[in-house]
Formats: sequence, C-alpha cells, structure tokens
Amino acid sequence: MKPRRLISLFRQFSIPIAIYFIGILALLVLIYNEKKYAQFKRIDEKLLKTTELVPDLLPADFHDRALDSLSISSTEDWKNINTLTKYAKYFDVSCIYTLIVKNNKAYYTSCSTNPEKISKKNIVKYFTKYPDSINDLLNVLKYKKTIYKTTSYDWGDFRSILAPAYSPAGNLYIIGVDYDIKQINEYLAKELFYLIMSGIVLTLLFIPTLIQIIRADKRITRFLKKKIEERTSELSKELINHKQTTIKLENALKEKEEYALKAKEALEAKTNIITTISHEVRTPLNVIIGINTLMSQTEMTEEQKDYCKTIDNAAKQITRILEESLQLYYSQPERVTLELTSFELTNLINQVIHQHSQLIRHKKLELTYDIDERIPRYLIGDESFLRQILFNLLNNAVKFTEKGKITLSVQLDEINLEQNKIILIFKISDTGAGIPIEKQKQIMKALNEDTFFNKSSGLGLGLTVSKHLAKMLEAKIWFKSEENVGTEFYLRVPLKIGTATINPIDLPLVPEDSKVEISKKNCFNILLAEDNELNVKVALHSLEKLGHQVSVAKNGKEVIDLMKKQSFDIILMDLEMPEMDGFETTIFIRTHPEEVGNSKVPIIALTAHALPVIQKKCQEIGIKYFVVKPINFVELNNLMNKLIKNSHNT
Repeated sequence: MKPRRLISLFRQFSIPIAIYFIGILALLVLIYNEKKYAQFKRIDEKLLKTTELVPDLLPADFHDRALDSLSISSTEDWKNINTLTKYAKYFDVSCIYTLIVKNNKAYYTSCSTNPEKISKKNIVKYFTKYPDSINDLLNVLKYKKTIYKTTSYDWGDFRSILAPAYSPAGNLYIIGVDYDIKQINEYLAKELFYLIMSGIVLTLLFIPTLIQIIRADKRITRFLKKKIEERTSELSKELINHKQTTIKLENALKEKEEYALKAKEALEAKTNIITTISHEVRTPLNVIIGINTLMSQTEMTEEQKDYCKTIDNAAKQITRILEESLQLYYSQPERVTLELTSFELTNLINQVIHQHSQLIRHKKLELTYDIDERIPRYLIGDESFLRQILFNLLNNAVKFTEKGKITLSVQLDEINLEQNKIILIFKISDTGAGIPIEKQKQIMKALNEDTFFNKSSGLGLGLTVSKHLAKMLEAKIWFKSEENVGTEFYLRVPLKIGTATINPIDLPLVPEDSKVEISKKNCFNILLAEDNELNVKVALHSLEKLGHQVSVAKNGKEVIDLMKKQSFDIILMDLEMPEMDGFETTIFIRTHPEEVGNSKVPIIALTAHALPVIQKKCQEIGIKYFVVKPINFVELNNLMNKLIKNSHNT
C-alpha cells in the first residue's frame, strides 16, 4: 500500500482510532480505581471497628485526668501502652493512639509501640507532641466527624483514621489508628501492571481489525463509485425527461391560468349583469310603488282603491322574488365571505318577528317565542345570514298557517367554555295544514343534496337560500311534519360566545315591509341627489307631502355646488350617478369642511344593492344608514327624524 494511501486512511479513521484508545485507557483507569477503592474500603472498615473498641481498653476516667500532665503516673502510662500494643497486634494494625488538643497543640495521651521499646521502657509517650498537622485534629473537634487520610513517612506509608470520642465527664478527645499499606501498594502496583499489559494486548488485537476495516473501505469505495456513475447516468436521462415534462407543465399551467382568468372575468361579468338587472328592475319598481302610494292618497272610488291595492301587492311580490333570487345567487360559497360579529340574540329574534308582524296581525295568528335562559346574551357569528335563515323559515310558517299558533324557541344544545363555542337549536313550529308525505320526501332530498326546489315543493326560493346559507355557517336544517297537525323546522347552528360590542359594518337597514311608528311631523331642508327623473318625481312629491323642502341635484358636482350656497338638514344620496357618484361625493363632503360647510351632515344612501360589500363601503366613507329601493317614504321620514334629532343633540 502506498504511503499516500496510508496517510489518507489514517486521516479518515483517526477519530475512530482515537476514540478506541481513549476508551481503553478510560476503562483501565476505571478498573484500577475500583480495585484501589475496594482495598481502601476494607482497611477503613477495619480502622473504624478498632476505634470503637479503644474506649473500653483504657480506664474510664483516663482522659478526664489526662488534661493535667502530672496526673498520670509512669506506671499507668506503661500499662496503657502495653494494652494498646497488645490489641494493635490483635487487630492487625500498625498503631493505636489517643490525643488531646490543648492551646491549639496536639499531644499523645496514650499510644501503642513495638515489643523492643516496651522491653527497654525508656521512652514515655505520655504528653508527647503530635508530629502531624494540627488542622486535621481541629477539624475533627470542630465538626465532630471522623476523617480518613493517607500519609507517607520516611519509615513507610500509612492509612489513618481520626475519630472523635467523649470521656464520661464529657471531655472530647481523639482516637487514632494507623495501618501500614505497604502490601496494599504492592498489590495495586501488580494490578496496574496487569492492566497495562491488558491494554497492550487489546491494542494488538485491534490491528487485524483495522486492516479488515481498511480492506472493507476499499471495497465499499469501489462499489459506491460504480453506483454513483450508474446513478449519474440515470439522473442525466431523467433530467432530460424532466425538462421536457416541465415545459409541458408550464404550458398547461399557462393555459389553466388563462382559463381561470377568463372564468373570473365571466363570473364578474355575470355578477355585474345580475347587479345591473337588479338596479334596473328596482328603479321602475320604486316609481310604480311611489306613484301608486301617491295615487292612493287622493280621493278615489272603492274600485280604484282596490286597483291600487292590487298594484301594490303585485309590486311587493316582484320585489320579494327579486330579493330571494339575489340572495340565492350571492349565497353561493365562492361569492360570500362570512362577517363574524357580536350580536344580541333577543334583538335578532325580535327583528325577525317584527318583519312578519303585519301579516301575522292580518291573519289573526298567535306568535310566541322562548329563549333558553342558559344561553349567553351576546353571541358571535354571521348575524345577517342567521337572520335571513330565520326570516325564511318563519315566513314559510306564516305563509302556510291560516289559523292557530306559531312558536319560535331557542334551546342550548352544547357549550364549551374553554373553546368559547356554543351550539344552539332553533325550532319554528306551526299549526298549519302540514306537509304531505310525498312532498316531505322531496323536501328532505333537497335539503340533503345540492338540488334546487321546484314550485311543487310548496316552499319556493326561501328554503333554498336558507339551505345554502346554513351550509356556509356549518349549520343543519331538518323538519318534522304531520298533515292537518302542523310542521316543525329545526336549525342547529354553531356560534361563539361574545361580548357587548358594536359591529363595524352592521348598518341600520330600513326593511321595506316592516311596520314603523310615524314620528311627529317636522319640516326639513332636504338635499335629494338622484339622476333618474322618475325617481326624482316620486321622491319630490312624497317628501313634499310630508311637509319637507326638497332641493334636487342630478350628480355629485351639483350636490357640492348646492352645499356651498346653503345648509341642509340631511342628504338623500343615490349611490349611482353620472360624473361623480354617491361614494365620491360623500368622501368629498367628509374631507372638505372648508368648502361644503357642514361636513357632518347626516347622509342616507339610496341604493338598489343591499349587499354586504356595499354596506361595508358605505361605513368606510361615512354613510351610516341606507334605504333599499323601492322606498317606503313613511319609514324614511321616521329615520330622518331620528338622525336629525341625534345630530342636533351632538
């Protein structure tokens, strides 16, 4: 093998080799320390056991008297030395001794010795100064804790114990025992030699393994090189195919984007057509209803009054059909964004009932409602959609009930305070004729499938709109019915728990067929912004009959010119005018007080589009109220009274 190859392999495997040898060294150190610990633990246990017996070997009051150096006779001292020497040999320890500390100096009070010194009796150990550091003894006395230490002297190495003890009189002294560890050191040196030899053997055994690893590396390298070359060739071919596929996908994506753009343009065109048709239909309807209302206020025969009433009912029926058709169109999911706002459930129920109050009184029906007391006062959801669903369901109940009672109840189904969620079940029951079995199957199928109702279902567009709106609210509609007994419709809808807040786009909308109490008659100076001559004629006569003074502007520029010349109590603003529409005009009025004078004058929008997007746009530019054509001038008069009164108060 070439030297360069060896260097390369060494660099490649240097980290694993280093880890291997470090691991062997760590293992050897661990084994050596474990053996050393076991030997010293055995010796320490022997030393501790010896110290526990020493107090019984000496006279009980010895250490109380030993505090005075003259109180112990030489005879007693040698007796103690003989006793401790005898037991040192018995316990197989080198030396047993006791110490006292006086004036921060340690002194022997008793100590074992060797037989030679005992035979000569020329060395007295009593009150001999302790040669080692006084710090260890002071720590024993201070913390009253046994300590172990290993010391080396010229005559050998010793393992020692220093343990605190008390005399009968409560005087503290120290018991010391030494053990010659020469044999232990020899044993540990021999073990260290064996461990080193084991490490060398393991190292030699690793060399053949390393050679095999190097050979395996060469084989793997050749194999991987071959596979890389094969895979590189395959990827080159795939890359060519992917480029071709990418070109096809880019072309397909481009075509898809073109189709999507065309579809969007078609949808917008369709929406614009429907909106325009709605506007164009409402304009003549407004004129028909307005002129018919003015004509009904003149002197007529009973036959003429009947004709006027027929015209009014027919016009309102056309308006209702138009509203339901637009609701159905705009209830499709791709055209609607939910507007989640906080609302009060009781107010919502009262609004729905109030819209049917006139017909209920006319048919002499009894209508009651009940709301579960456990339901929070304020909820969060799409109030507009929920109101429309309840309106349609209640409208069907009133429509198909000729006599008897209608009940609207709201029950709590589920509530989760942690997730701030609540599920309610609305129930609208009536005592009408009920639905025949055949039609029940047809209606149930229509509720569960994306099919439209036909006229034979007996429910028309209202329930169709409700079904689509319920789907967007993740709600569910079902019913129970029995012929000649009545029908019960249910709506299960999830909502969130809310607080008392004002919805930013919840504009007050004047309903066309709700009954509003006529306010006290006041005369106002009104600016009417309207470009359609027929609408101007109807509005002018209707407002003048109510005692108001009316100035007419055909576009936004004329509105601004008139405001520069005189002050108005209120402006009735048509949103669609030539040259300068109602939106642009309102923005100019709100932002140029120095030119128009009263920039905070109340403005009511006159529109044929009661859509959420129009409501939001009106709110953003400063129009807080609007009236949907055809206009009910009695209701409009009450609204003007309210707004002008509020503006004067502020």
